[in-house]
Amino acid sequence: KFITPAHYSDVVDERSIIKLCGYPLCQKKLGTIPKQKYKISTKTNKVYDITERKSFCSNFCYRASKFFETQIPKTPVWVREE
Repeated sequence: KFITPAHYSDVVDERSIIKLCGYPLCQKKLGTIPKQKYKISTKTNKVYDITERKSFCSNFCYRASKFFETQIPKTPVWVREE
């Protein structure tokens, strides 16, 4: 109720700085973090920006975190109803 998308993003960033998975419910440590910004898939012939994905230990945690983030209200805290 008192968290904003910006707060959640800060939590993800701070967890990845200390080498923990960005998803707050996951306690796993991050493995080797790729230095590149993009991943080129020869299977789909696409280029993917992996900047955000590097903060998570797995695709599951990344998707779960994004799902949780979409549920956080974007309205300011002082406007929200009890």
